[in-house]
Amino acid sequence: MNRFSSSIWRPLQIILHLSVQNEAPAGARFRVVDPALEGRTRNMSCCSIHERKAGPIHMPTSRAAKLEVALHWYAIKNDDDSRWRHNLALYAYLAPAKPEIYYFGKCDRTTVRGRAAYSAKTGAWDCINERSQTHRLIVAEVEVEQRLTRQLLADIESLLIYEIKPCCNVQNTRSRGQHCRPGMKVQCLGAWPLTRTTFRDEGQP
Repeated sequence: MNRFSSSIWRPLQIILHLSVQNEAPAGARFRVVDPALEGRTRNMSCCSIHERKAGPIHMPTSRAAKLEVALHWYAIKNDDDSRWRHNLALYAYLAPAKPEIYYFGKCDRTTVRGRAAYSAKTGAWDCINERSQTHRLIVAEVEVEQRLTRQLLADIESLLIYEIKPCCNVQNTRSRGQHCRPGMKVQCLGAWPLTRTTFRDEGQP
């Protein structure tokens, strides 16, 4: 067996990767991170050692295990409603009479009123106007037991779009991309138009 230099005996962080066949530990391999090697690692087996560049170590995480979100939806009926000025919120455009959602959106760098401009969402507005000349607007205030971030808001929006598939949304209707938060439960309250009110994030791709 090779004799290791004295530098190896500094405090090490060792991650054990086992390649066990027939439960035999003889094939065990170690990846040893030595602070003196400035990000390099040593791969060790029982008989050999060599250096290589360290790759990122991905640890399993659960960003939203048991995270519960309540969305309190309000109908916007006049221009004086204070919710037009919300700048971290969800909104939805509905059919004029029947319980149908045309489009889901979020505002995180502008206000609800800013997102209502035709120039902000030309494709969505063209789709909405093709279906009816009038529509209803609802805005959600988010209740959650942690800080509401832009990323969390995007994850909630993505879940609702993926599950409901509004006719005028394009993104997130088939794939969630990076906007998944497995374990999250979203409940819609208030002026919510649909029969289904609870949505759970099962980690869809």
